[in-house]
Amino acid sequence: MKHTNCGCCAGIQLRSPIKIINRAGLSAIDYRIGDYNDFKASLLSKLTVSQLETLKKLTTRSDDDFTIALIDAFSILSDVLTFYQERIVNESYLRTATERLSVAELAAMIGYELNPGVAATTYLSFTLDESSMQPGAESIRKIRVSGNENPIVNMVEGVKAQSVPEQDEEPQVFETVEDIDAKSDWNSMLVKSFVEQENLASSSIIYINGINNNIKKGDQILIVEGGNKKVRKVNKVDLLKDIDTTEIFFTNLPLLTAYLPVFQWFPMVAYYAEPFALSSGTVSGIIGPLNKVSSYELQSALTIQNWSPYEFKTSVNSSKPVQNSEIKVYVFRNRAALFGYNAPKKITNIAANGNVTTTEHVIAETINEITLDAEYVEITSGDDGYIALKKPGDSEFTTYKISSSELVPQTKYGISGKSTKIKLEGSPAWSLSNMAQLRSSIAYNQSEKLGIALKPITSPLEKGTTKIVLSKFYVDLKVNQKILISGEVNDWPGVIRTEIHTIQEVALVDKYTQIITEKGLENSFVRNTVRINANVALATHGETVSEVLGSGDARMFFQKFELKHIPVTYVADNSASGSSSSIAIRVNDILWKEVPYFYGRQPDDHVFTVRRSNEGKTTIRFGDGVHGSRLPTGKLNIRAVYRKGIGSSGLLKSNQISQLISKPLYLKTVNNPVAPEGAQNPEEIEDARRNANLSIHTLDRIVSLKDYENFAKSFAGIDKAKSVWLWSQGGKIVHLTVAGANGSEIEENSKLFDNLSGAIQKFSYPGVQLHIQSFRKRYFRIVGNLNVGEDYVFQKVHDQIVEKLRNAYSYKNSQIGKNIHLSEVISIIESTEGVNYIDIDQLFITGGVEKLEKVLIAQIINASNTTITASELIMLDPSPFTFNEI
Repeated sequence: MKHTNCGCCAGIQLRSPIKIINRAGLSAIDYRIGDYNDFKASLLSKLTVSQLETLKKLTTRSDDDFTIALIDAFSILSDVLTFYQERIVNESYLRTATERLSVAELAAMIGYELNPGVAATTYLSFTLDESSMQPGAESIRKIRVSGNENPIVNMVEGVKAQSVPEQDEEPQVFETVEDIDAKSDWNSMLVKSFVEQENLASSSIIYINGINNNIKKGDQILIVEGGNKKVRKVNKVDLLKDIDTTEIFFTNLPLLTAYLPVFQWFPMVAYYAEPFALSSGTVSGIIGPLNKVSSYELQSALTIQNWSPYEFKTSVNSSKPVQNSEIKVYVFRNRAALFGYNAPKKITNIAANGNVTTTEHVIAETINEITLDAEYVEITSGDDGYIALKKPGDSEFTTYKISSSELVPQTKYGISGKSTKIKLEGSPAWSLSNMAQLRSSIAYNQSEKLGIALKPITSPLEKGTTKIVLSKFYVDLKVNQKILISGEVNDWPGVIRTEIHTIQEVALVDKYTQIITEKGLENSFVRNTVRINANVALATHGETVSEVLGSGDARMFFQKFELKHIPVTYVADNSASGSSSSIAIRVNDILWKEVPYFYGRQPDDHVFTVRRSNEGKTTIRFGDGVHGSRLPTGKLNIRAVYRKGIGSSGLLKSNQISQLISKPLYLKTVNNPVAPEGAQNPEEIEDARRNANLSIHTLDRIVSLKDYENFAKSFAGIDKAKSVWLWSQGGKIVHLTVAGANGSEIEENSKLFDNLSGAIQKFSYPGVQLHIQSFRKRYFRIVGNLNVGEDYVFQKVHDQIVEKLRNAYSYKNSQIGKNIHLSEVISIIESTEGVNYIDIDQLFITGGVEKLEKVLIAQIINASNTTITASELIMLDPSPFTFNEI
């Protein structure tokens, strides 16, 4: 018999405790010293090898034996205990924990609080109803009320507005978080779209009031400017129906650009020692010459002179220049010849052979007097009676005023007929030297005066523009006031966009309000479609609630209370975490302060801490009398005011918030022209696992290049970040590319962008130049052939592959600046059960050349002398795709 090492005769042996070995980097660790089978086998083996005589007598191994049943029970107990022991151990490490509570408690050990989320932010624009305004409301304050002056409505913080929910949505409440002054004048301000026409005689285009002037190509237009008179021939006519204006084009003259005056200012109004009455003469005589008046100088003038802002505004707007009255435009309705133009020549001799000899008549015309070839009853004399005459050989018409006009019968030059005799005024004197001139002269008459329109400014409000001139004078606009600018995009007909801007400077310029914004326009707008609303307030998601927490008890230390409503609203700010709570606690009507922890607080400090449970409940805790003050004894003396509502439910569409909940007097409508942004749900476990360590790296300060990236990643509302050094003309700068929650872009004029920039500047090394940009999205596509095993259904395997690829290359699992490798794509596909092999034919960036690339490069910033382009994040193209079966 041959002996082997098969172990068949070994019998039952000890199988627990199992030796535990875990390599580094595991997402889960083994910690069980055995399971049910291991424990039962080990106990049974103990019976066999035991040195105790009593146990040796227990020879049966049947499960219905009491001893074996007891062993079985202890084996089950050990199995359960070791299972939970392993789970507890896994929950004790940040990498392996699977419960949010475990991650939260582990993070708290290093001073990191899971981000509670942040409320969406937007700007609400309000419309005031002027027709319903009545005095006497507490929310109204008037300044020098006079006549029909529109009052300033002081809208205090906390005005509530609600969204109109779409399918499967709930109404969301937003509240304003700042006080603003509002006026009905500011509902829809227009930009200056017209200027006075100048140099009409030499312009290639002029504008006339109305569209029913019956002007057509070939008509002659007379332009009178002072003593100069010019006749122009119409080449083209356009009817501008939207502004009730006729646009007339002339020939052979260059097109002039719109005239805008150069503004200068001589500050004199505010410094008159003695007040004087405000009148039209004051505006035209004193205000008129002062082309530019800053808002500060204007307010000084109003105060010193004791002028009503309303009366001043009305006077300025009513005295704004109209078209220069010295300039007049006429159209000639009739073209005529001079009497005698068709007269036969005088016969002087008839020869025997019948030949006739003729000679011209002797000219018989009076200087500065003409006779037209027919009766023209419409011709008038006086200020608006003009006639334009042109002799053969003249390059231009000579224009005269008509002194008198009469219908007379005429017999001259061998003919008789009706005529119109006209006496002329003006120089040079009109005379004819021969009949040839008379026969070929032209007379345009029946001048009809036209109304001169203001010239429309056809140029758009260009992208990058900061200086905007409004259509009239608007009183009370202030520096740092927010405005919403809406209009049709110039190169995208029908598309309306809205931008939020801040007024940097406001002035009265040439009797118009001029505003200068802090940043240039992001779009180019069609000028006459632009509307500006200055009744704008910052608002955040969440509704204010007030509750009594309970009664204070000076005998208790670390007394705590739980808020009734969840979730508590946290709003974005420029702190290290990027958010702060909306909780305000008053004890005996005295406001106490929220702090992150009690360490270092004095016994009499009125402070409290806020802690959030895994279920989202919020607990308020007060001090113990050593670190922070205890609560004073009282009955129901602890009150809380806070807001409820947070997260992505506040990411609504533009114009969706349109229902007023609270309605101050005069307030008519509300809207959100800009979609809410910056919202973030409470921090999920994977984000917390990542961000908890980042807080240790930065310790709320930014020194190294990586610190900029880590700080941004842990900032509320920011999901991904990439920092790089960049050399620019100004030297070395830090370039930071960021991405918002759920792949949203971070607009440069958004509150989140400002908060992040402000926080980095606050906690970073002074003097370091920083450039922040939102990431750029790019997509890639895959084309290939797939072979699966004979026992598998192709479509099911195919669908599993598509799902795995979409998950692997989704926004959540992609990183800014990460390249896409062909080998990685193949590895994901071939790891799917049932796949024999995959043949990739094409791997390319969407919109690029459709070919097979081994690596798709994610561009990490692209800087030129003039522009800097943000880093890219590459994801799988969301459009459907399939692999061919082979």
